Amino acid sequence: MGSGSRGLASKIRGIESSIRNLDVEHSYVLDSKGNIVEHNIGGNTEVMSAHQDPEFFASKGITMTHNHPEDKSFSANDVSFGVRTNANEIRATSKEHTYSLKPGKKGWGIPRGDLGAFKVHADYATHLNAYRKKTLNQLSNAMKAKDTATIKKIFAGEQHYAMKALAKQYGWTYKVTKN
Repeated sequence: MGSGSRGLASKIRGIESSIRNLDVEHSYVLDSKGNIVEHNIGGNTEVMSAHQDPEFFASKGITMTHNHPEDKSFSANDVSFGVRTNANEIRATSKEHTYSLKPGKKGWGIPRGDLGAFKVHADYATHLNAYRKKTLNQLSNAMKAKDTATIKKIFAGEQHYAMKALAKQYGWTYKVTKN
């Protein structure tokens, strides 16, 4: 790893350390040299890019990191942002975990435009539905028992399940590390 990569990694760790415990989402987009290209502040479950044209980022070799106030993996919108902008990596951090998604050796494997975004959302929904079918009885029992810890665990697990399945489907690298 070159010194530029170490500098970028260090900058990302610093940003994530400063946002991981915040109650609303903050996103940072950095270019390959570690320069902040964009910073946005959203709500407690979503933050949007100020740049609606993905081509703005496509040639910058970007890394996008943001916080998730709830300890959940990537949303379909997060993944779509990575694909549409041809990001080198997308990341999400929370109090408990940091999630990382990188394209495979042949890239994201999905067209970058609106068709790619639609495909990401469709495939993500397919994997979420598979998880929900698998956990329906467990969720029903937890709701009847008012077992909020199990309910929360099931809901947090659905995005992780979808991400593992998407990464496998497209040859992406998906990692979760404990903070």
